[in-house]
Order: sequence, then C-alpha cells, then structure tokens
Amino acid sequence: EKLMKKGVSASMLTSYVRDKLNFFESYILKIKDDSVEETLGNSTLGNIVHDSIEEIYKGHINKYFTKSVLEELKGKVSKVVTKVGRKYVKEKYLRKGKNLIIIKTAEKYVMNAIEIDLKEIRKGNKIKLIDVEVEFNKVFKFNNQKIKMRGKIDRIDEINNTVRIIDYKTGKKIYAKDLRLKNREELFEEKGIYNLQLIFYAFAIYDRFENSNLKTGIISLKNRKEGFLTAYYENSEYLSLTEIDNCKEIVCSIINEIKDQEVRFEN
Repeated sequence: EKLMKKGVSASMLTSYVRDKLNFFESYILKIKDDSVEETLGNSTLGNIVHDSIEEIYKGHINKYFTKSVLEELKGKVSKVVTKVGRKYVKEKYLRKGKNLIIIKTAEKYVMNAIEIDLKEIRKGNKIKLIDVEVEFNKVFKFNNQKIKMRGKIDRIDEINNTVRIIDYKTGKKIYAKDLRLKNREELFEEKGIYNLQLIFYAFAIYDRFENSNLKTGIISLKNRKEGFLTAYYENSEYLSLTEIDNCKEIVCSIINEIKDQEVRFEN
C-alpha cells in the first residue's frame, strides 16, 4: 500500500510481469547497486542516450522538422553526448577503454534517432515535435480504488495528423513483430511488456489527445532500418477509448495481484 501511494509506474508493472522475484527485491526490499562508476554500465548508456536526445531536441518543441534542421542536429551529437556523459562518470575516465566505446555507441544511437526522422521527412511525411521527456502524474478511480500513475514519456509527436507516443529503446534489438500481440491476455506475459508500457503511457495522457488519431510505438535505436515500430492492440494500430478502458482494467488487475497477500513473489 505504501508503494502504491507513491504512484504506479510503467516500469513497476513491466518489472512485475517480467520477473516477480526481481520486482520484490527492487521495489519492496529496495536492493540497489549504489557503487560509484568508473566504467559506464548498460543502464547508464541508456540514460546518456535519452538525456542527449532530450538536450538535442528540446529546442524544437512545437516545430516541424526539416531536412536542414535535422542535418544541423546531427552536427551537435558528439558534443552533446560528451557533455551528458560527464554527469555520469568523471572526465578523466570518460575517454578511456570501455567508456570510450560506450560514448561512441551513445553517439551512434543518438545519430540513429535523427536519421530515422530524416528518413520520414525524405519520404514526404510531415513531423511536428510536440514534446520530449513528458512527465505525468494522474489519479484515476476504478472499482472504488483510487490509483496514482506517474512516469515519463520519451517523446510525443505528430506525423501527418496522427499523434504518436514514442518510447526509445537502447537495449536489445526490437522488431515490429514484437509489438503485435495475438490477444489481450499477452499483456500479462513477458512478450507483452512493450505494449503494456505503451498503453499505460497512452492512458496517462489520453485526455490531452482524445480528439486525435492516436498510436503508440517504439524506436529501437539498434534497429534503425525499421524505424518507428507501431504497437497493435486487438489488430488495430490506433487507440480508442475502448482500449484505454481496457488498460484501466489491466493496470488494476496487476496492482491487485501485487497487493494480494495470498500470491507469492515467485516466477
């Protein structure tokens, strides 16, 4: 109950679905690695990429992308990634050994993000950046329960009059097929964690875009070729109020299972 009062996040739900024992250690026992880094880890690589994309794109909120603007942004990547990297590791370690490889990898991933936008523009699509790193806090009621949601969405944009909620991924390579679920029950399984995260985000900010065509998806920065990967719900790429209502039920089901004293934290 104490954990839920602070707010439910998408990562909390997906962590529970993926590995219940790890969820218990991380969120209930709060076991964390607090060691100071001399060598950047995979999670820090992700943070550097996300922070760098935010730094590069934040000056273009509520503006349409053009080829010239995106080409200009590409020229800033190396400088911005190095600047962001200094927040996570001391300067003297930044350009040595494994850290140098990670910084160069971060530069490549940020460059891929820009190249994906460039590819869309070259195809004649119009992209307007609505916001980046969008924080949200929302309280909703469901079956006499009051539930607080919290989190941060990597990016919201509009492409050809369709609003997209986008999550950047720097971990394993993700493909379009990974976001096509056979049925709603798969949202309760590991294979459905990407769609669960995305529909959670959509529900959190749906009120802001309820009169728009709305879709969610992932940009896998290891998979530049496929670009934006659309999430499908019940064979539809667009989210309706029905899918949003289903999200309420799914979120509450997972929360109630976490709180159920009869259900053990085991895989």
